[in-house]
Amino acid sequence: MSELADNVELITLDKEMAEEKADTLQLELESARERIEELQVDLELLRSEMQTKLRPRLVKYPAKETLVRLRDLSAHDKHDIQKLTKELEMKKSEVAELERTKEKLSSKIDELEATVADLQEQVDAALGAEEMVEQLAEKKMELEDKVKMLEEEVAQLEALEEVHEQLVESNHELEMDLREELDLMSAARKEALRERDAAIETIYDRDQTITKFRELVQKLNEQLLDLRDRTANNDPKSLQDANGVKIASETIDYKQMFAESKAYTRAIDVQLRQIELTQANEHVQMLTAFMPESFMSRGGDHDSILVILLISRIVFKCGIVVSQTRERFPAVENVTREAVFQGHSVQQYAFKCRLMHYIHNLQCALHQILYGLNSCQPDTLLRAGNSLPEMVAQEKTIDGIIELLKSNQWMRIPLPRI
Repeated sequence: MSELADNVELITLDKEMAEEKADTLQLELESARERIEELQVDLELLRSEMQTKLRPRLVKYPAKETLVRLRDLSAHDKHDIQKLTKELEMKKSEVAELERTKEKLSSKIDELEATVADLQEQVDAALGAEEMVEQLAEKKMELEDKVKMLEEEVAQLEALEEVHEQLVESNHELEMDLREELDLMSAARKEALRERDAAIETIYDRDQTITKFRELVQKLNEQLLDLRDRTANNDPKSLQDANGVKIASETIDYKQMFAESKAYTRAIDVQLRQIELTQANEHVQMLTAFMPESFMSRGGDHDSILVILLISRIVFKCGIVVSQTRERFPAVENVTREAVFQGHSVQQYAFKCRLMHYIHNLQCALHQILYGLNSCQPDTLLRAGNSLPEMVAQEKTIDGIIELLKSNQWMRIPLPRI
């Protein structure tokens, strides 16, 4: 575009210079014509003067000299006229050449003006496209700013999501810890209740034993007084009764000593089992202290081991329920109308059969699960370890049944939950 504009300017300058030169040549041509006309006028005047001057001189000069002079003057004038005519022809040819050049330049200028118009239109279109490009660039910058803002918002949301996931994980861990603490507190509460019940039963048994011994001592004292009275009267029957009382008292003392020794033996066994259990727990704690953190992490190998132990423990508790149910509810040999309507033995036996059916089914399922866990791949066992909290919650149902059996509230056992 700049080259075309420069070419147009140069051509325009050439055209202007050619027009100026044509004007100067036209002026020179006109001046030459005027001079020719003046010279022709001067020639005519000279001719007329020569004729007027030659007439009086014809007498003085000879005709020959006059003719020579006229010839010289006419030759000189002719030469000047030819020279001016040549110059005029040259000027005419230059003017024609300049006219042709002017026409060529005019046509070229028209073409260039048309080209300039087209280029101007293209420039306008380009300016419009440039404006559009600028607008699109501005929109692009705005969209880039919006994209940056959205990326920042996305980053913030991702950070919030990470914080949320961390909070959820921490809440889950806190929930699991609270569940463990709740289970420990529940176990401690149950243990305290068991100890309390055992203490109450022991106190009750001792109270009954003390009451019986008091009654027995009172009876023996009465018999002793009676025997003393009879002895004072020297009654042989009273002597025999005294000997019987003495033997009975010795037997009671022997039974009491045997019961006390048996209780002491049981207490010693309980203490020995307690120290074995305590040392086993300490042994496990010492071993786990040397394990890596991944072993004790949530859903790790430790939870997988606890799942296996949990299932074994539930199977053992199911066996306790079965044995206690068989002892509490004996079989009914004859099912008669009177036994159904008058007593509760048939209902108790039916309840025993349903309970044992459910417990045996549960034991079969647990044995299958235990076999699968003992023979499965480590990844499967780890996945099973993730369900430890839910399985611990299921153990509480069996613990509730055992508590109901202990408190002789077997009719409140929830069979549908089993």
